[in-house]
Amino acid sequence: MTFKFGQTHQLFILLMILHVYMINVIVAGTFNKFHIGHESLISKALEIGDKVTICIMSDKYAKDNKNRVVPYEYRQKQVMNFLLNKHVDFSKINIITSDNSYSCSFLTNFDAMVVSEETQNNAYDIN
Repeated sequence: MTFKFGQTHQLFILLMILHVYMINVIVAGTFNKFHIGHESLISKALEIGDKVTICIMSDKYAKDNKNRVVPYEYRQKQVMNFLLNKHVDFSKINIITSDNSYSCSFLTNFDAMVVSEETQNNAYDIN
């Protein structure tokens, strides 16, 4: 992403304002067949957030929206193993479950949302 000077300046000011208080970040996904893209999303959330909520979609949601769904318990275990390998402070992590992509945003208060190109339209709808 390329920022013009004015955009960069506005982004810098926004980040300064956000760092005045604790930043709560949410990242949501099915995390089916956990891969490097999922790792990147969670890593970015950990990088910018003081508190991070990871919303893992339920089996019901996954079965309605994905092919060959990996069970929730396995998907959650993959996320947890990734966090363990990164030596994350688990006191800053909250893992929740949701049956739809919009309810994650209502289950927790957050200041920022980390999304992929695939899910950015959902973020616009929520915002």
